[in-house]
Amino acid sequence: MSQQPERASRPLSAAQSGMWFAQQLAPESAAYSGAQCVEIHGPVDLTRFETAVRRTVAEADTLHARVTDGAEGPRQTLDREIADRCGVTFVDLTGAADPEAAAQAWMHAELNRPHAPAADDAPGRDPRDPLMCEALLRLAPDRHFWYQRIHHVLVDGYGFALLTRRVAEIYTALGRTDGEDQPSPFGTLAELLAADRHYRASEGFARDRAYWTERLADCPRPAQLSGADAPVSSGFLRATTLLPPEYVDRFTELVSGAGLSWSDAIVAAAAVYTQALTGADDLTLGIPVAARVTADERDTPGMVSNVLPLRVSLGPGTTVGQLIGQVARSMRGLLRHQRYRVEDIRRDLDLVRGRQALYGPVVNIMRFEYDLRFDGHRATVHNVSNGPVENLAFSVYARSDGSGVRIDVDTNPALYTQQETTAHRDRFAALLQRLLAAGPGQPVSRLDVVTEAERSLVLEGWNDSAAVVEGLTFPELFEEWVARAPESVAVV
Repeated sequence: MSQQPERASRPLSAAQSGMWFAQQLAPESAAYSGAQCVEIHGPVDLTRFETAVRRTVAEADTLHARVTDGAEGPRQTLDREIADRCGVTFVDLTGAADPEAAAQAWMHAELNRPHAPAADDAPGRDPRDPLMCEALLRLAPDRHFWYQRIHHVLVDGYGFALLTRRVAEIYTALGRTDGEDQPSPFGTLAELLAADRHYRASEGFARDRAYWTERLADCPRPAQLSGADAPVSSGFLRATTLLPPEYVDRFTELVSGAGLSWSDAIVAAAAVYTQALTGADDLTLGIPVAARVTADERDTPGMVSNVLPLRVSLGPGTTVGQLIGQVARSMRGLLRHQRYRVEDIRRDLDLVRGRQALYGPVVNIMRFEYDLRFDGHRATVHNVSNGPVENLAFSVYARSDGSGVRIDVDTNPALYTQQETTAHRDRFAALLQRLLAAGPGQPVSRLDVVTEAERSLVLEGWNDSAAVVEGLTFPELFEEWVARAPESVAVV
């Protein structure tokens, strides 16, 4: 594909602008970068790996962008010298007492330092660059972590997948004596920007605006699991669990014959969970989407993705099957209008002032898993950070290698403790099991979100009828119970 002119100054796209201005409100925050760790199960040729990374960076226009602010607002200029300066930091951890713990500490320390776009000193792309970092961490001769961190003003999660696949392709090709360089599969940044301008001037943009205005006209304030709002924090808390491989098969069986997907069932479970803990029956969940509708957009790394509100209603008689069907229908509408920016929706609804929330929990179903190999050696992608966490987010990954389902619960540390984050993970995992066991005809109101450990604590610990409490009225006894309740148990 054609390359765009050097040093051409261009405005940011609507998606890039959203990330840029959010970062300016918190210039020291590291929350606006995405990061992943690719675990390579085998030896790695360092020279060949760095060559593969350099070539991929050279092919990806967006990674050459210098972003600066001026009288015309934020602008980006391509500088292809950035690719020439791109390097890979090598970290040998084979001598550490616990190489994996050392690798995790290194990655999180790198992620959590500020890397905001510089307005006065546009950065290059070496390992010190605040907008991007490439590193290879050796844990053992046959085990490596490839750490990649890029600011979201340049690349979204979908773009990460494109870049990762391309590095693996080039690395593998370089190892073949008869291998030939394949032409770059990437489109250009100029094409992404042109597509964005064309959409925003089109009738489709007006139709999308009408859809979202009507869909959210009478929407109540979103129910939040924290019961409060707070600014996006610089970091986040995370609790992770792995579910057995048969979970995807069982979810598929639950929706089989109805033209639905297992991801619809996951979103429905998040709605049940939010309703059970908040009591709200008109919910709005945040759904991340790729927002790429053309082949060129799907082939080009860049910042395009969006997070849109999915409205769900639950009544006392709503069954599991009815709820999943409702979610699926709402998702189809959302995806037909996914290019309309969340920032535009907030302006349309006059939610910009005061930073009022547009949606409650975020439910991120990761769809771009793939069979990733480096010269025949299997690789597994591990998410390190999806970017800012406003309140609470569920991220669900179905592993392409058949190893099961990973669930991450990320929370804003200004609103949750690690204990509360872990409790949400445990309750949500337990709810998924109960939803699968219930079947499509079960009313969602009968699905319990209390874990067995919490049930045992209430029934056998605090509710021990043999315990004698003297001199307390019932209200006083309830206050004493609340004071003694651990943070992992929600009192609603």
